Amino acid sequence: YIDIEELDAVLLSHYHHDHIADIGPLQYAKLVGYHLGKSSGPLTIYGHTGDQEAFQRLSDDVHTK
Repeated sequence: YIDIEELDAVLLSHYHHDHIADIGPLQYAKLVGYHLGKSSGPLTIYGHTGDQEAFQRLSDDVHTK
């Protein structure tokens, strides 16, 4: 296990609810940590290109990949 501040990316194999349920809270925690000076920046999300619409719903931030 690592602290959220140490987490720099998430790799998703697919976009089923049981795999993406914690993405929002992780993104928020990284954002709060960033503003408190504990984190280096937003959470990078890597995923496949087979379902762009589902991937885009993970974040409204342009920092997703």
